[in-house]
Amino acid sequence: MVEAELNNVLFRAGDRLKVQGRIHLDAKRFQVDLGSGSSELALHFNPRFHDGDDKKPVLVCNSKWDGIWNQEQRETHTFQPGSTFKVVVKHAGGQFELLTQLGCEAPHSYIHFILVDPEPVLEKLDLRREYTLYETSVCRRASCAHISTPRGISAT
Repeated sequence: MVEAELNNVLFRAGDRLKVQGRIHLDAKRFQVDLGSGSSELALHFNPRFHDGDDKKPVLVCNSKWDGIWNQEQRETHTFQPGSTFKVVVKHAGGQFELLTQLGCEAPHSYIHFILVDPEPVLEKLDLRREYTLYETSVCRRASCAHISTPRGISAT
């Protein structure tokens, strides 16, 4: 699994994070983590393609404080190995609003994830991926800071 890390990314209420890419054909999972370090995660976003005994796809959202995981929020998802995807995370004060889309034509799915700490320090973004990253951006109202990997280039 390839890892990408961005530090000193201040993510505040009203900001949006967008991640776009193509999931590898042999992917088992991928994740996007927002927090201040590996033991302090305000959001752990983790689509899994074959989870548990029933081997069904599940999206796990969670947070971690002082190295201890909180209650998981589990949802079904439509991400598929080999497909393109977009995830937009909006920091909406006391919760994250997540917008997911599979491909360009598919309808959007919305997920709300309540924050344990309503004002977390969000300055680190970790991407643990089994996908080709096309674009990552952090948007503050009218402006976006883009961090991109050229289309078709895999960071594996």
